[in-house]
Amino acid sequence: MENPELTDKQRLFCIYYVRCFNAVKAYQKAYRCSYQTAASGAYRMLENDRVLPKKS
Repeated sequence: MENPELTDKQRLFCIYYVRCFNAVKAYQKAYRCSYQTAASGAYRMLENDRVLPKKS
């Protein structure tokens, strides 16, 4: 949440994702888009190391 590299929408995605653990639903709420757009966007968001750092 405190990462200055994240955009406001990415932060919003993180908040929604932590609440529901459903990346597609979180992406739809943060970006207000269709299911199809959210499905591909959520995948990219989860792969983004700035949004969800990989555990070592």
